[in-house]
Amino acid sequence: MDKHTLEALGDELYEALRTRRPIPPLTRRHPEMSLADAYQVQQRMIARRIERGERIIGSKIGVTSKAVMNMLGVGQPDFGYLLDGMVYNEGESIPIDTLI
Repeated sequence: MDKHTLEALGDELYEALRTRRPIPPLTRRHPEMSLADAYQVQQRMIARRIERGERIIGSKIGVTSKAVMNMLGVGQPDFGYLLDGMVYNEGESIPIDTLI
């Protein structure tokens, strides 16, 4: 996929997060999207969050169980970044308006 499309998709995901509006899976519109493309989209979304003042404070891994990998049709875990805006301390309330 070309750089412009990947950036536009990252922007779309960021806007969905910001406005708390779900969007259909990107691969439904772009079935040709590769794993490398998906990570480029993620990088764009992270860059947008950093532009708004968030900080990377760690990394995360998901889809680690074989059962979930099979359910999602993937062959490996996924990796991402943990930003300070994603963290809530134990016992801290999560504002309902931050959820979809």
